[in-house]
Amino acid sequence: MRLFLHARFRPGRYALSGGEADTPAFVEVTETDITLLQHTSWRAFTIDGKRPYGNLNNYPVEMAQALGLPVTVDHQGYARIAPELDQELTALHRKSQFVLQAYIEHAELGSGRWLVPLNGWDAIISPRCRPVGQKAIERYKAEMVVLAERAKNETAVELVVPLINTSAALFASP
Repeated sequence: MRLFLHARFRPGRYALSGGEADTPAFVEVTETDITLLQHTSWRAFTIDGKRPYGNLNNYPVEMAQALGLPVTVDHQGYARIAPELDQELTALHRKSQFVLQAYIEHAELGSGRWLVPLNGWDAIISPRCRPVGQKAIERYKAEMVVLAERAKNETAVELVVPLINTSAALFASP
């Protein structure tokens, strides 16, 4: 959790520890890779295998959306991308497991006291790759105080969405 909120991860060439036979010795991480890492969909500390970049089943389309690349809508209302772009993004997706490994092995997290969210964080998490700012931490803490007061008069069910929204704001990409 601390790593996702407070670590810094920059483009560069990173050595990877071995393990699997197909693990390369190094991975070249670009700003594009970091943007995609920031848009991964996490569920209970793992990337959602069915929907790795959002809520669609067509992950190359969501990758294109995250990167601001052209997405069209066909006559049936389905989002589509060009076949060449689909191939390029599929290759980039295959690389993402090594980018994540580089993040876990090399993201910079100095010593210090780090905020770990109090509640609602497990619904929306993703690596920020840039440390969360003090203002965002203070907003989160203040909102959690407000939600604790609301809990005196509201049910847990009524507070689910506000808790998720508060966490989403904390984890939002910078």
